[in-house]
Amino acid sequence: MGNSLYNSELKKYKDLHSNSEFVLIATGPTLNTFLKFPKYSECIKVGVNRIYESPLIGDIDYYFFGSDYYLNGEHRRKIDSLPSGLNKFSSVYRDGKETGLGNINREDSDRLGCTPFECCLDKFPDEQSEDKLLGHSIIFPAIQMILYMGASKVYLVGCDIDGHASELPYWWGEFKKWKDLKYPHVQIVVINPVGLREMFDEYEEI
Repeated sequence: MGNSLYNSELKKYKDLHSNSEFVLIATGPTLNTFLKFPKYSECIKVGVNRIYESPLIGDIDYYFFGSDYYLNGEHRRKIDSLPSGLNKFSSVYRDGKETGLGNINREDSDRLGCTPFECCLDKFPDEQSEDKLLGHSIIFPAIQMILYMGASKVYLVGCDIDGHASELPYWWGEFKKWKDLKYPHVQIVVINPVGLREMFDEYEEI
């Protein structure tokens, strides 16, 4: 029996893109110098938070967002104006209730056609549609769902964690352990690595 009250809607994404390659695009400084690599056009693209400020927003297939929806009016307007056909995931719940903390509520999430999800702060899930996703940063729910969708390879772009909260390197380390246990076949490739340079086995300078 899972521990999430709200993640059953994620079930429809399980193995939806089995054996596909993904690009997960965050907004760290290296995004500013990122160049599309040869296999980029063949990959499924996932973006987070303020990726709408990049020209790459036009490439995005799935968009994940979390905090500041009610705290930053411009951020909210940008999210509200994203294309209606874009698959959006919204961080609504933590440990059984709406987070507050500036995160979008369920009513507005539904209005925008988002898939809501529930997070926790202490463990990665055994089954994403039954358990809470690990939070701390929106990048973690996004990559947990990428693996759930059936990824065979994930390229990380703009995931620099340079100058971020000291807890993030720790949770990236925990993610690596979880990934190697549950998804040992999935390759993680860090593009233009900074804070993740020693975390994974494959790197590319582009």
